[in-house]
Amino acid sequence: MRQSILAIFIFSSLFINSSISNELKAQTVTTTIQYGGFVTTCCSAGTVDYFCFDSPSNTGYCGNTTTCNTQNFTDPVPAGNIVTQIAVSYTSAGCGGGVLTGSVNGTSLGSVTELNNGCPCTGLQWTPTGATTSNYPCGIVNAGITYNYGGLNSFQFCAAGQVCIDRAVLTISYVPASQASPATQPSAISGTTPICVGTAQNYSIPTVANAASYVWTVPAGWTINSGQGTTGINATSGSSGNICVTATNLCGTSAPTCYNVNVLANVNAGWTNPSTICAAAGSINLNSLITGTGGGTWSGTGVSGNTFNPSSGTQSVTYTVGTAPCQETSSQTITVAPNVNSGWTPPSSICANAGSISLTPLITGVGGGTWSGTGVTGTNFNPIGLSGNVAVTYTVGAVPCQESLVLNIQIDAEDDATFAYSPTTYCLTGSDPLPSSITTSGGTFTISGSGSINPTTGLIDLSTSGVGTFTITYNTVIIGNPCPNSTSIQVIITTAPTAVFSYDQATYCQDSA
Repeated sequence: MRQSILAIFIFSSLFINSSISNELKAQTVTTTIQYGGFVTTCCSAGTVDYFCFDSPSNTGYCGNTTTCNTQNFTDPVPAGNIVTQIAVSYTSAGCGGGVLTGSVNGTSLGSVTELNNGCPCTGLQWTPTGATTSNYPCGIVNAGITYNYGGLNSFQFCAAGQVCIDRAVLTISYVPASQASPATQPSAISGTTPICVGTAQNYSIPTVANAASYVWTVPAGWTINSGQGTTGINATSGSSGNICVTATNLCGTSAPTCYNVNVLANVNAGWTNPSTICAAAGSINLNSLITGTGGGTWSGTGVSGNTFNPSSGTQSVTYTVGTAPCQETSSQTITVAPNVNSGWTPPSSICANAGSISLTPLITGVGGGTWSGTGVTGTNFNPIGLSGNVAVTYTVGAVPCQESLVLNIQIDAEDDATFAYSPTTYCLTGSDPLPSSITTSGGTFTISGSGSINPTTGLIDLSTSGVGTFTITYNTVIIGNPCPNSTSIQVIITTAPTAVFSYDQATYCQDSA
């Protein structure tokens, strides 16, 4: 039974930078070197040919053999590529063990120790050991190793100790020949500056010869959204600083190319639209309305500097702050309510007994408002029971453009027309009576029916009036007297009663009843 051991000798990179694009990762080809010459004497089952390395004649295995064997192979790598790695695997039947060394065109690939001892033909039990690594990121030739692309090359295997080998397989990795030279420094970065913080921006460079990938770096606070590893990125801005890019391939990384970006702070043109204001309210300070960034400018009809005059009516007002490209504007409509006028003219003084008057005709300002005050009901004013100055209020408009005017209405008390006759019943033949207790003088007396009275003094002519009940009225309507009044009372004129009497007899005794 045959057993095999794998030993790998690597003279180029075992890894490829993860940032290099997939199409530039190494591809592989293989070539097999067959060994033979000892079919029957070196642990062979008769079906596989082996070669015994470093076998002394006294062991009885393979006789006296050399420690090294060199064979040629034709380079299998497609034209236009460079070799970056060779891995060697070999199939062994074991033997005395030892150290195996591989080389290509005279340059060592490294060594590995074969630990198997003995060379039984069946039941071989051993474990493969170690590997050695050599890295040549720019290709085998640039590493100083002779290699004939497309031609013959030599592979030598040497063993310091007895090892029987059937074949060696060379796995050769390769990449495009452009990777044999480091990438050149990228040319100038294209992009925008200055920019606003927090905005997405694009930056790019032309393709760099020999580059497999690109590494971008951005200032603090930036975020690369897409494009890392390519010739262009989209990134969200943070603080000011340099955006840099390097080109890279298997052979190394270029010097960086940088672009300084000036990042301007955002602005905020926010401001609060005031509630409806009155046209007569006077100018307002617009800066007091700012909720965003101060220091900007105001514009619009009715705007002067940082003030707005509402007498211009409802207007669109704009606040602008910042500098390009980070300039921001905010326009809002300030609503202005028309002026209102609560003017009204109180009447001349009125009498307490004049009765209700309509207040509407007294308005000199804007109609449609409301009235309030003592004696007011709706739009009417009733002076009955009032006297002196009575405050009445007229209110028109709505908040905030509501206006009120309070004026006094002068209420004059009515005249006191009190008078009296005492007594109130008179004999037709009696003395003519005069009124008493006249409070307001200068009025006029009248009498009802056929009665006769002096209109100035109130003297009743009894005999002329005759018998009856009479109503006497005193009216204080006097020129220049604003609030006249009248009072009426009744008096009775009657005839004198007949004085009749008698005795039941004409003569009486002195001592009789």
